[in-house]
Amino acid sequence: MNKKIINQVIALFLILVLASIIPADKQSIKGATSLTLRFGNKGQMLVREGVIDKDKLSAIYEGRGGIPEEIRGVLLGKIEELVITEENAGIALNFLWALGLANKSKVLSDGQMMNPRYGGAENFASTGGWTLSRGVAMDHYGMHDLVDLSVKGEKRVENVASNIYRPCCDNHTAFPDCNHGMAMLGALSLLGKLDASEDQMYEVAYKLNRMWFPGEYAHLNSYLEKEKKIASIEQMVGMKYMSASGHATIMKSLDESPESGSGCVV
Repeated sequence: MNKKIINQVIALFLILVLASIIPADKQSIKGATSLTLRFGNKGQMLVREGVIDKDKLSAIYEGRGGIPEEIRGVLLGKIEELVITEENAGIALNFLWALGLANKSKVLSDGQMMNPRYGGAENFASTGGWTLSRGVAMDHYGMHDLVDLSVKGEKRVENVASNIYRPCCDNHTAFPDCNHGMAMLGALSLLGKLDASEDQMYEVAYKLNRMWFPGEYAHLNSYLEKEKKIASIEQMVGMKYMSASGHATIMKSLDESPESGSGCVV
């Protein structure tokens, strides 16, 4: 009996040792994804300020099975922490989109969105595509004190945002010209308020990107296996692999045609 217990302990020890030498990102790329984000009263604030019009939101989701109870709870302020899963990732994307769009941020006020060469911030998918507010999206663009960041926290958000890409376009999150970029900015702002480290921000960004772009990450996984490469979490949300051009390179290596990804609409 004692020998059996000893053997079990040795086996467990070996499992732990092997797990420790396999990079976490290599393990998790195939695993189920979910994450918990603390929203506090941000849902109530978005509704109160008119960034989200509950009637418009309900009308959109009437044909999609209705608004999930957990999202309704966030909007009513009854739920402060939301578990985002593959099942509710779409509507969570819209919630984070609203947050990123409306929150006062130097990324919005001083960044590429305001570059005169683009003719105005209202011309992007992340602004013109937001149709669930009272009034137009630009009535709320960077107008509300939703997530009050310290100078240090905002700088960290900007730094990380500059390194996070999405395969629907070739821009990083510090240039949130589409809904995915604006939603990621909203998520990073929440993390900045919690004084999350850059590593923690990249981890959350990776999980969100995986839920929003499952097909692209399946291709990345196939590419890494084919090339016998290991990528870090930061690399798996970065320009090399997750920008539109980076993903096109992966598809070419796999000898596959690019697929139409997630749309940039509510």
